[in-house]
This record gives sequence, C-alpha cells and structure tokens, in this order.
Amino acid sequence: MSNHPRLFETAFAVEPTAQLVVDRGGLLRLANHQAQVLLGITPRDLNRPLQELQVSYRPVSLLTPIQQVYTEHHPVVLKDIEW
Repeated sequence: MSNHPRLFETAFAVEPTAQLVVDRGGLLRLANHQAQVLLGITPRDLNRPLQELQVSYRPVSLLTPIQQVYTEHHPVVLKDIEW
C-alpha cells in the first residue's frame, strides 16, 4: 500500500493530457509534464496563486471553471481550446 502515492505521482506525471492541480486557496500545487510543456509552467510557478500566472487566462480563463468545480463538486473538462 505504501507504493500507491508514488504510483499516482508517476501516472500523473506521464499523463498525455495537460493537468493542473489547484487547491481551495487558489494556489497551483501540481502540474504534470504535459502542462509544463504546453502551458509553460515552471517549478517557480508551483505554490503561487493561479490568478497571478499567465496560464490562468491564456489560452482561456481558468478561474471560472475552477470555481465551478468547487461549487458543483465535479470535474470540469475544457475541450476544443484554440491556441
């Protein structure tokens, strides 16, 4: 059982879909490799307020969908975003 967190971390890191993890306080906590490459996330961006980062509004605003996740308690998927 102790290997499960490491398994999750590895699976998250190599997932081909860009993913960000933002906590309830609005801080960017995790970004997988694909998010780092596509969205220009760097290690310095982690633990910073998402609203201060360019990724929060380009290529699309993320603040409203993130608030929707907190309010409705289910994932929100953004599709067909033009770059």
